[in-house]
Amino acid sequence: MYVPLDFGAIREVIFSPFMHPTIAKSCNEAIRGIRGNSDFKIFQSRLTDNQTWQKAIADYPKRHGTIYGNWQEPQTLEFDD
Repeated sequence: MYVPLDFGAIREVIFSPFMHPTIAKSCNEAIRGIRGNSDFKIFQSRLTDNQTWQKAIADYPKRHGTIYGNWQEPQTLEFDD
């Protein structure tokens, strides 16, 4: 099956943050090498590397609780021998 692709309809291509950088680079070069492609952005998402997002995710339970209720600091349990 052949489906013609109008590169003018593409604004940007975003690769997964989990794609190996070498593969992302090769895909970028392959897309850029296609005859007649338009000038659009190609990049790899860095969302998982972003320190602000990592901190927000780590702090989420403290701010919003969990599906099990409000966040509580871990407690040490003591057992009789």
